[in-house]
Amino acid sequence: MEALAPVAYGFVLVFFRTAALMITAPLFGIRSLPAQLRVALSACVAFVAFTGAGLPQVAVPAHLGVLLSDVALETVLGLFAGNAVRFALEAAASAGQLTAQAMGLGYGAMLDPLNGAESTALGQLFRMLVLAAALALGLHREAVGWLANSVTQIPPGTVTGLADLARSSIVQALEAIALSVRLGFPFLAAVTLGHLVLGLVGRAAQQLHFSNLGFSVSILFGGGALWVVAPPMLRACAQSALHYFPGG
Repeated sequence: MEALAPVAYGFVLVFFRTAALMITAPLFGIRSLPAQLRVALSACVAFVAFTGAGLPQVAVPAHLGVLLSDVALETVLGLFAGNAVRFALEAAASAGQLTAQAMGLGYGAMLDPLNGAESTALGQLFRMLVLAAALALGLHREAVGWLANSVTQIPPGTVTGLADLARSSIVQALEAIALSVRLGFPFLAAVTLGHLVLGLVGRAAQQLHFSNLGFSVSILFGGGALWVVAPPMLRACAQSALHYFPGG
């Protein structure tokens, strides 16, 4: 039994790393999944990664403080990895929010049960489409692949460099904000162009009262931009998320 203790402790650390990744990573971290299913999935994936890495052994610490520190470090590593990808994919949802506000669809905001936040129809549509694109590109396989590589490259119990992880997480969050602005810019520009055209026409023929068509013009120009720009834009966003795994 004493010989199995280092192996069991190593698996426990890998399990905490896996569980943290599963909680935060898209697709795996959907709230609609039952907690029991998440735990079972985390245990299965952790077992595969742990055995694939050659059953790394970790000496069981003699003090509870060291044990809690090891568990916390493994959990933080998994959280950083999952959030890095979530930042990239949530940029698409933020772009959908900006587009809905520009097109005058913000009044239809509703509570998103999967994320516990207010969202619009376009925000939900963008989120679902980019998740579908990420699934088609194999984001779930990349997540499991990163985990398996991390167990080999960063063995359990040897997690260091939390300051570097924190800095990279901040940079990734800022990059996601910039990405959401870039994604939403074509739609905002299209809606602005529509209002500009409407203003010029209304200026030339004031007796026709084109100002009443403002909402229709926003829908027309914004919808046209959605038709042209949204598919390649969301696919590019999903592709960028594939490279957000640390070490991926």
